[in-house]
Amino acid sequence: MLVPVVVFLFITTAVFLAGLLLLRGGAPEEPSVQLQLRPPKVASAFAAVLPTTDKVRERIKSELLQAGFYRRHTYEVFAGTRNAAVLLWILFVVGLFGLSIRFDVVRLRNAGLVGLVGAILIYSLPGVIVSVLASSRKKRIYHSLPDALDMLTMMMTGGLGLNRSLKRTSTELQNAHPDLSKELSIVHHQAQVGSFSKAIEGFADRMDDPEVTGLSSLIQHSERLGSPMGDALVEYSDGIRRTRRQRAEETGNKRNVLLLFPVILFLAPPIYILLLGPAMLELRDFLDRERRESGVLRQTVSADVTPGILPSQDRLGRRR
Repeated sequence: MLVPVVVFLFITTAVFLAGLLLLRGGAPEEPSVQLQLRPPKVASAFAAVLPTTDKVRERIKSELLQAGFYRRHTYEVFAGTRNAAVLLWILFVVGLFGLSIRFDVVRLRNAGLVGLVGAILIYSLPGVIVSVLASSRKKRIYHSLPDALDMLTMMMTGGLGLNRSLKRTSTELQNAHPDLSKELSIVHHQAQVGSFSKAIEGFADRMDDPEVTGLSSLIQHSERLGSPMGDALVEYSDGIRRTRRQRAEETGNKRNVLLLFPVILFLAPPIYILLLGPAMLELRDFLDRERRESGVLRQTVSADVTPGILPSQDRLGRRR
């Protein structure tokens, strides 16, 4: 029974490592590298096994770009690797059930349930991981954007042009902010090939963030109108820091309100137990002690019952 498990784990690990090698990227391709215009045949074949809608496909492509996977045909490799893992899992469950000795309805139902749950997890987890990677990378770029704008303004004030300042900024930020450095390097290469407006617009489309979109609009308007860009970048970086500070304060205020619920749910019951517990124990002991024959409660009950019984007995005696 261990042989199918070992074989399945080996195949799954091989497919996962192959997907990581194919998806590894993030840096812009060198001009000397020959571009692959067509996706790999194996990846395209497996990607077409489980069809998806155009909306889901575009969303995954956007998240892959935001996560830092810039290579061509990344979606085909991603979808092909995911679908191949799902098919391998289904074949593993079917093969494991076929090699079993006992064959009954209960085992068939359990195998089908396990196979279905595993297939759903294998199909959905890669998308969730890519979404988390994209979200965390967008946050890192957003937090590092004011520093890059300050450095870009300082270099432009020193006499460098916009494109050379952008290249120097991307080089200086490689160690401190590698994600933003890669994006600025892509903008620099695209600006050399085409126009700077298209390059910064592509950066805004890849990130899909309001702050980056605003920066793109600011640079495009400044370049179009010929206005000084240094002062605009300084004001914009100060506005980003101000917005970030306001968001942090807003989040802190929300956390103070949300802390009331765990305090009420987890701290209030122990306080009630500590305050009311001794009083309840004393009340219980008092009731147990006074219910005895010599207690006050016992005498009160006897006094209430005796006057009701004696008149009835007297009437019965007179009737007789």
